[in-house]
Amino acid sequence: MFVSRETLDELMAAVSLEDVVLSTGYGVRGTGKSKGIERCPKCGRDWTHIKINSRKNLFRCMSPSCGWAGNAFHWVMETRGCQFLDAVKYVAALGNFELPQSTKEEKQHLQRVQKCLQETVRFYSQFSHEYIAKRGITKETAEQHLVGYAPGGTVLKDHLNHLGFDDIFLEEVKLIRRVGDNLMDSFFKRVIVPIYMDIRIVDLYGRSIYDKGTKHFYLNGQKILMGYDDIVPGEPVLIVEGPFDWLSLKQHKVMNAICTGGASKFSSFHIHRLKKKGVPMAYIGYDTGDKNGSGQEGAIEAGLMLQDADIPSRIIQMPEDTDVNKLLRDQSIDTYRNLIQKALPFEKYHTFHTLSKIPTDLIHEYLNSVITRG
Repeated sequence: MFVSRETLDELMAAVSLEDVVLSTGYGVRGTGKSKGIERCPKCGRDWTHIKINSRKNLFRCMSPSCGWAGNAFHWVMETRGCQFLDAVKYVAALGNFELPQSTKEEKQHLQRVQKCLQETVRFYSQFSHEYIAKRGITKETAEQHLVGYAPGGTVLKDHLNHLGFDDIFLEEVKLIRRVGDNLMDSFFKRVIVPIYMDIRIVDLYGRSIYDKGTKHFYLNGQKILMGYDDIVPGEPVLIVEGPFDWLSLKQHKVMNAICTGGASKFSSFHIHRLKKKGVPMAYIGYDTGDKNGSGQEGAIEAGLMLQDADIPSRIIQMPEDTDVNKLLRDQSIDTYRNLIQKALPFEKYHTFHTLSKIPTDLIHEYLNSVITRG
């Protein structure tokens, strides 16, 4: 099997190194720039020595006597004792990434997976639920984007079995799962939103109709970039967190909006894809009014990655505890457009966010020292 350099680059961008490390049985500790792997497979040093560069998807052991470094493929070859192509296949399987088919059987299998997902979307789109309207999504928008509802039980399993998809295959593609001694549908009482990329279904998002338990559930969750196929090359993009944010923007005819599936999910995969489209600038529309700070931290991390890729960005300052979907549902598109116009350049937002965490007296002391030195 031949895999081009371009395909390898896209695969490395599509699957996070952290997910690869975890899949091989190694833990990850720390956060941000301090994130490290529990121990180095080469020298055995702890997580304070072997660090992960999440933005570049690379690792490096800082021990002077070791210095081992590399990417996901190097990690898999070392920890699983395999050859390069086997490592490539392992990472691709982990990220549900389609490699060039080298055999007729592989191609037929991938076609069957896609047909199964298409039948799943068609089946679920026959069902509706009041939760969809509660989130401000019209019937027309839901039908246009094949938004549906999963009742749960075995309704999907029975339907797909009838179409010739056996239980072993359905477990493999994660559409059913074992609950005790029974095989049940993976999606239970959830609104289903299909995620497309390159004109293929790459994932399914399920939003629980309840605001407790696991609210968000993805079939795969590895590479989420809703709206990618609709990006106008060479035009700025608007990046939002969730599928309902994206659906609301599409409903209001906002162009070049994309969804990453969460504030913490922006990665080198998204950078790679945006650069392929020649995106010159990005507006980050994450939930920056979150009290827990996840939206702000996610926006800053995305901004840093975009900065490293020479793509300037501006961050939209959202009202407290309000996401795009809620704002468009409760207020108006004009209100949101006004927020977009007032979006801060990334450097300014990052600076203000950092200063907000520093005691005021320390800031005054620093400024006074600068004035005195001047």
